[in-house]
Amino acid sequence: MPGEKRIPGLDGIRALSIILVILCHALNGVTTWSQYGAFGVESFFVLSGFLITWLLCVEEDKRGAVSLPSFYARRALRILPPAFLYIAAASLLGVLGWADLARNEPFYAAFFVRNLMPNGGPHLAHFWSLAIEEQFYLLWPVVFLLLRSDRRRLVFTALLIIVAPFWRHAMYAAAGGAMWVNSGRFDLRYDALMVGCCLALLRHDGAFRRLAMNRVIKSTPVAVVALGAIVAGCAGLPIPAFSASLSFIGVAAFINFSVERPNGVIGAFLNWRPMVWIGQLSYSLYLWQQIFCWHSKLPWLGQFPQNIFAAFIAAALSYYLLETPLAGVRRRVPYLSNPRLPYDVIRLPAISSLQIRQDTPARRFGIQPDISDDVIRLLNAVQSERSKQPGTHEVKSESLHS
Repeated sequence: MPGEKRIPGLDGIRALSIILVILCHALNGVTTWSQYGAFGVESFFVLSGFLITWLLCVEEDKRGAVSLPSFYARRALRILPPAFLYIAAASLLGVLGWADLARNEPFYAAFFVRNLMPNGGPHLAHFWSLAIEEQFYLLWPVVFLLLRSDRRRLVFTALLIIVAPFWRHAMYAAAGGAMWVNSGRFDLRYDALMVGCCLALLRHDGAFRRLAMNRVIKSTPVAVVALGAIVAGCAGLPIPAFSASLSFIGVAAFINFSVERPNGVIGAFLNWRPMVWIGQLSYSLYLWQQIFCWHSKLPWLGQFPQNIFAAFIAAALSYYLLETPLAGVRRRVPYLSNPRLPYDVIRLPAISSLQIRQDTPARRFGIQPDISDDVIRLLNAVQSERSKQPGTHEVKSESLHS
């Protein structure tokens, strides 16, 4: 959005991802672009995991904690209005016979559970990926807050990434093949998001950040290898469940390269103004390309190449008339403390346990605890002082947004 400080390279990668999706759909998914179009969607997952986790880390550094109410408010302002506008337009076109929608499909899309719908029409089908992202937005900040340190979060995300391909393989084998499994389930898709989360945590942690900034890691040959891994993963491995993981890791390596090397041939291309503009439009483009480019029923605007121009025009209108004004509203969302009970559970268990330790069986038997009485009294005083604080604090400075 205008006036926002953006991470170099990310808009360019978004642009490449949405271009792959549009090409796949505009060519009706019957060419070799089809598999790369699907990959374009998955690369958005890696980008989302990276960006959301980075924003959470920055907010934690700035405020001392992540505000769940503020986070959800900003996400709602970012995601819901353009999505609801598209759902309304597609529903109207469906009534007019210019779009294919299944019964109740707009409700599945509006509540972001389209990935659980077994059948549906083509023109709200792409909400399966938005459903996965929304489910991620709902769950990950809570987990992030509960784990409380980058190292714990890294271990958690790494374990989930390792488990994911084995879980996919087990699900495919149990069903008799991948074609018999609902591939839009969150548990079969989450690892792309987790790979992005892991990259953000690695870059945020002091020791691991030095590794991400290593001269070899951010070299052009590594970027070429990352692109090769993406292509190999899309082309397929002998065990299909592991192909996606290879591509996700390749995307993460390429994101790291792009952030570290904003200059040079690749960096200059990704940060080229037309690429940045397409990247900024990418969310609205992803929404609106579906009605014009994928099995379109529109008589003239649904034909190639005018369908691509129509998708860009609709996306630009959504971006400038809806997304851009709402970006200013998001920036004014205040920092709000988390609800009282979850806050107490998440933030204060260590101090509560110290209060109990003043009279433990070990002390009664003359065993000295590993924390001194002075430290216990100090922490209990801090806890007592915190309990007198008001539950909500409004911060005048600009809140984080994405």
